[in-house]
Amino acid sequence: ENQRVCTDYRETISELRLENYTQTWAAWAHGYGVKIRNQAHGSPANVLDLYAATDIPETEGESLTRSKFASSAAHVTGKPLTSAETATWENDHFLSTLSDVKKAVDRMLLGGVNHVFYHGTAYSPPAAPWPGWLFYAAVEFNPQNPFWQDFGQLNTYAARCQGFLPAGQRRAALPAAVRCLPAAGQGAVAAF
Repeated sequence: ENQRVCTDYRETISELRLENYTQTWAAWAHGYGVKIRNQAHGSPANVLDLYAATDIPETEGESLTRSKFASSAAHVTGKPLTSAETATWENDHFLSTLSDVKKAVDRMLLGGVNHVFYHGTAYSPPAAPWPGWLFYAAVEFNPQNPFWQDFGQLNTYAARCQGFLPAGQRRAALPAAVRCLPAAGQGAVAAF
């Protein structure tokens, strides 16, 4: 009985999140001729539904499963793009190499993402001492980073991949429906 109540509660929260936030936001944006992208992971809802309600499902991080949630929603709803904020936190500041960033790009491509982008960077006045003003993300995509002069080569590679991947045929294994997946492990709590 308790599991049924918990499942009911979670489904109600999921529906409210979809109908009263994501779909409402999408309708508002579409009224202005604007497309939306959304990083739905972590929401207390069915993230496949949330991703599907956006124009461009978007992901981030290192989890291949998370990337596949976003790309799966794009695939089943016929959306051509799945985007990803890529290589935000590979190592500590200025310790990530272009090889690290390429691995992050490849991981996204493997997860079905076909539009990678790098996070923003903090404004830093030219007179600020090196390394300039930084923000939380560890991989700095700005001229202060020693790999900046070679960054174009990685971008050429990413652009080529992004150019041909959307033209390919999608293949997916038949999914299995899971209504409510409990958390695993000692002391684990299934929040949603």
